[in-house]
Amino acid sequence: MARLEKVTDMIVFNLLRVNGYVDGNFNNIDPKVKVWAKKSSNIKINKALSKASKRATSKPGYPEYIIHDEVNDLVIVIENKKDLKKHMYEAHFDEKVDEYAVNGALWYAAKLKDEFDVIAIGISGNSIDNLLVDTYAWRKGAETFSNLNIHELTDIKTYREKLYAEKEPKKKYANEYLLINSEATKINDFLRDYLGVIEHERLYV
Repeated sequence: MARLEKVTDMIVFNLLRVNGYVDGNFNNIDPKVKVWAKKSSNIKINKALSKASKRATSKPGYPEYIIHDEVNDLVIVIENKKDLKKHMYEAHFDEKVDEYAVNGALWYAAKLKDEFDVIAIGISGNSIDNLLVDTYAWRKGAETFSNLNIHELTDIKTYREKLYAEKEPKKKYANEYLLINSEATKINDFLRDYLGVIEHERLYV
């Protein structure tokens, strides 16, 4: 007997529970991380999806699961299919969005990216042992998405680190540059004022 798509929904629900999003009654564990099956209770998210039908009918459309990380105003959309053959249509990511898990997730991400940073997750399979998972990021206002190379459903901390870690090094390096530049100025002043070193032999950054 063929398994229904609901089996995949339940597998994903179990993964959400294992990774600390919800409890067994589908109650949110972290008050700052909201999880919904289908339609959310967030006005901005619902507005963005108000014409997101994958059949292009201009009617509302919703993924299987929606997660909203209120800390970063990040939305995670999860679209799943029971059939592994319906995981991803790689020829054109913006086509066959109603047939393929990854394409469907990216379809919803495209509707949300004007208002949020978005992570789109496509999950396929009808057994926990043979799931396919692909994860993409679509930054707020960006023209296109990027592959996060995460092949499992994981906790919110991992997604935060993966998506926002790149901002920290830039800030860190900028602070280090300012510190080095300040120290170089002090050394140059010392070389000039106390040792009489001429300009072209002094230190510059």
